[in-house]
Amino acid sequence: MPKRVDHDARREEIARAALRLCVREGPASVTVGRVAAEAEISKGLVQHYFPAKEALLRLAAAVQRHDIESAVAAAVRPGDPPRTTLRQALLALVDLGTEQILTGHAFLASAAANPEIHRLYREGLSAATAAVARLVAEAH
Repeated sequence: MPKRVDHDARREEIARAALRLCVREGPASVTVGRVAAEAEISKGLVQHYFPAKEALLRLAAAVQRHDIESAVAAAVRPGDPPRTTLRQALLALVDLGTEQILTGHAFLASAAANPEIHRLYREGLSAATAAVARLVAEAH
């Protein structure tokens, strides 16, 4: 029986390998060869899923955004008072670590040339700003 491949999971696995490189060395370090080595797969497989580096970086940025949102969501408990929620959300962001935050800044810098990354960061920043503003107002 032929092996079934979850193509979405494979794309995410490759994007996470690119994200690990970005965290360690910045987005400029992302090449097909380095991502393939990081993911322990062939260069051809990386190119099969991502014919262009920009597509790989877009998905890596989306994965990072999802990870950040998930970390904050996991830290917040429904029913907690607004001050506790705000504190937990901010601590979750701090707990991401310097490399993860710097990678976000590097992606933000690349957003000037990449409309999809720009859209991801604009939406994420707008949502985060609105959520923090709401929590601050409720906590006051």
